[in-house]
Amino acid sequence: MSKTKLVIERATAEEIHKLLRKDEKYMIGVRLNAVYQIASGYVSRDLEKMYNVSFKSVCNWVHAFNKYGVDGLKDEPKSGRNPRLTKEQMAIIKTTILDKEPSE
Repeated sequence: MSKTKLVIERATAEEIHKLLRKDEKYMIGVRLNAVYQIASGYVSRDLEKMYNVSFKSVCNWVHAFNKYGVDGLKDEPKSGRNPRLTKEQMAIIKTTILDKEPSE
């Protein structure tokens, strides 16, 4: 019997990769696994290829783990412009969208 190669039909590899990167807990797990592999003797250049990231990213993960532990593997808060609406205004918009009909 020959072995059948598994095929993904619902999404491309790029689409799946985007989904995985959206989840912060997943990314922390990936980074922690890379740190574990370094601790187990893997070479960072091999992990670069395995995780499809730069050599510098792997180094940064190891340094962040050494300095801060698992918390160091979390993403930094993203900067951006402050919202123009207050929290109260956002809450009003949310309830309006969820509770009222479009004709209203």
